[in-house]
Amino acid sequence: MSVDLRTSVLSLATEDRYALWELRNALGPSIKSDELVEELTELIRLNALEVVRGDFMSTPTVVSEGASAIRLVRDPSSWLLPDEAHSIQVGVSATERGRELYFGSGPTP
Repeated sequence: MSVDLRTSVLSLATEDRYALWELRNALGPSIKSDELVEELTELIRLNALEVVRGDFMSTPTVVSEGASAIRLVRDPSSWLLPDEAHSIQVGVSATERGRELYFGSGPTP
């Protein structure tokens, strides 16, 4: 776990919901994909992130079960940019626990 990566992910996730491809782009090319997947997996296990799946123009479905959420984040197709044929996206946003970790009102794991 990189403290800087965790802070960067939580910073973005507390602002808004980010599609996975959008999060990767926002973090920049210096972040390795496998490192980002591992960090997201850990944040999901800590209940700091919720994973959503669906059309972001409507109301996406929250994937509440940790194992299902982790499978989605680990699936390479979840990271594809949307297009006319692929409008379903997977994204993340901070939970209350994630906001507590980011803003410093909760214990750091």
